[in-house]
Amino acid sequence: MLKHRYDFLRTLQLATGITISIADTRSGIILAHPDVRLPRMIAYAASQFEENGCDLEHPLLVSDQSLYFFALAGLGSSSYVMLGPVGPVKYGEKLLRRHLEASPYAEETDAVLNLLRYGPNCSVQNVMNTLRLAVHIISGQLVSTDNIRMLSQDFLEGNTKENIGGTLVKNQYEAAENGEAHTPWAYEELFQQAIREGNPEVFREYRSRPVPGMIGRMSENDTRQKRYEFVASVTLFCRAAIQGGLDSETAYLISDTFCQEMDLLPPPVDTGRLYISAVNTYISKVREVQGTKKKYSPDIAECCRFIENNVQNHIGLTEIALHCGISKRWISRKFRKETGCTIPEYIQRKKLERARQLLQYTRYSVSEISSILQYSTQSYFTEQFRKRYHMTPKKFREMYGA
Repeated sequence: MLKHRYDFLRTLQLATGITISIADTRSGIILAHPDVRLPRMIAYAASQFEENGCDLEHPLLVSDQSLYFFALAGLGSSSYVMLGPVGPVKYGEKLLRRHLEASPYAEETDAVLNLLRYGPNCSVQNVMNTLRLAVHIISGQLVSTDNIRMLSQDFLEGNTKENIGGTLVKNQYEAAENGEAHTPWAYEELFQQAIREGNPEVFREYRSRPVPGMIGRMSENDTRQKRYEFVASVTLFCRAAIQGGLDSETAYLISDTFCQEMDLLPPPVDTGRLYISAVNTYISKVREVQGTKKKYSPDIAECCRFIENNVQNHIGLTEIALHCGISKRWISRKFRKETGCTIPEYIQRKKLERARQLLQYTRYSVSEISSILQYSTQSYFTEQFRKRYHMTPKKFREMYGA
């Protein structure tokens, strides 16, 4: 019976890319496609299935901190179909490994990592839809999305018994009584426009204008107020940069870095310089991205972006062609025609630019930087660095290191 059901689901797996397993927890039989058996993850999912009161009409979807998802539907008293694990994006191995090794299925860490690394990226909604289709294929039964139970559902939906109505009325009254008003949206929109367009002139215009109104009061403590203001502002900068074309991972990392710098400021907190530096950094990054898009065709611009975001990984023509969905021969010729250099030369250039940044702003040793950037040997890294910058990495750090 399991084999018969599995033959139907294998077709679904080939169409979606999501790992599908059929398991009988009583006999221990597991059929999986691809052939990666995860008995401990299935056992854990089955225990959660029972604890959450799930049944044939109420499948379970487990969202582990949004790093990855897996879903379980009941087929009988001890039979289940499991989808996943699958992730919304490709997270780094260290982050996933740290989380998996603390899970109830830690012994299957390597197997799960491989599925997440080489499997598709899927949203929660895609997993839910595939789960409903799997149930329909097996039993002919239509399961409503509303019937799919998710762990920590209350938290995910933001349910809360707290009520701030009274405090809100009080604050509205006091603001009106004191003639206080927040800075109009139009002024906030102006500096977001500067970031979206990568245009420093718009930011200079914003800074030259008198800004009416006031920033909202988020804390009675002046130090916390300054910190809250900064975090709120950098969050808006980050979103504007993503809208301007900066990839989200870079935008978030810039936000994290500036918030960390702000957190180190001693009281009384003065975030003025950090605020201006954050805006200018985002403007510069967006301007760089938009310049690449204007300079190159969409395919080559995406190729450049992929290389820049993966300089710490071992990438070559095969990985780039797969990412862009273009043949190696075609992308290689077009890349050289538009950029004036080959893909390996461009990768080398970007690796050395990253090496320069790491030498200047971090305390990683030359050996560590060589390893981080996937150079075969430290001596080869030093040789390539000297060719480009006319000095050794050690000399560069002595001259320009922080």
